[in-house]
Amino acid sequence: MLLPFFRCLVSAFKTRRDLALENLALRQQLAVLRRSVKRPRLSDFDRGFLVLLSRIWRDWKQLLAS
Repeated sequence: MLLPFFRCLVSAFKTRRDLALENLALRQQLAVLRRSVKRPRLSDFDRGFLVLLSRIWRDWKQLLAS
């Protein structure tokens, strides 16, 4: 449960290049997921994380996979 939080914390200390590469890798994973799964299931943790994110970050919807 705390793993996503710690990953986010660690990313604060990464270089711009590392963050750009990580972003690229995550976008590729999302593209593969979109092709393979029509509607992924969200866990309660996933929903809670999105609620928390929506309350602290105004542009959070821009990152959602459509």
